[in-house]
Amino acid sequence: MNIKVPDFHHFYRGNVKFKTYNGEAVTRNIYAGNISLPSGQIVACDPFVYESTEPFINKVNPGEYPVVLNVVHYLDDDDERIGAAMIRFKESQAVRWEMALKEGQDLSELEEGEAFGYSVDCGVGCFMDDEIYKKYKSILDENPEYDDFIIEEMEKNYVDTRDWANLKIDPLGNIVIFSSGLGDGYYVSYWGYDEKDEICCLVTDFGLYEGNKNRKAALLNQNAELLDPK
Repeated sequence: MNIKVPDFHHFYRGNVKFKTYNGEAVTRNIYAGNISLPSGQIVACDPFVYESTEPFINKVNPGEYPVVLNVVHYLDDDDERIGAAMIRFKESQAVRWEMALKEGQDLSELEEGEAFGYSVDCGVGCFMDDEIYKKYKSILDENPEYDDFIIEEMEKNYVDTRDWANLKIDPLGNIVIFSSGLGDGYYVSYWGYDEKDEICCLVTDFGLYEGNKNRKAALLNQNAELLDPK
């Protein structure tokens, strides 16, 4: 199993020009505020499709960490998309990347070009702590109109055609929500490890960088049943 991981730190330098299958683009960064991680277990998902979401196996030290969005600005039509979302745990730079896994997922079961990630059906992804996820799920279950509130908050940061929001869920934590690249799809997250072999960041890749065009991703559930991603 061999997945080509983009050089995220290269694109996160900002003002990086590169060619894409949608024309020439340039990157810049947006600080989306801090995320509170009271348990240190992180959930990444489409926040409107949340019924069976589990946290990643790896844990980080509880605390507050900055979330930085890497924006891809297409120069031909002035369109902007979020190419990646990163939580930074340390200032050090990643020297290697590992796919972020959930309980029951096994890299040895993947075939060439396959990956574990999450499906997006509503054009957005997010980060939140697992404890906050449980509270967030209860809010949506009890108040279906909360979706409308989230959309309104994201629109406050809208630029054609991407948006994001940092929402307080309760006194313990928040959720950071962001547009997912070109929209619906299947997206992979990676842990970045620094020279000390310590986790320094978590990145969700929305498939806009070089080398991603022909990536094949397979969704495997807890029973290792192969499913076709949308």
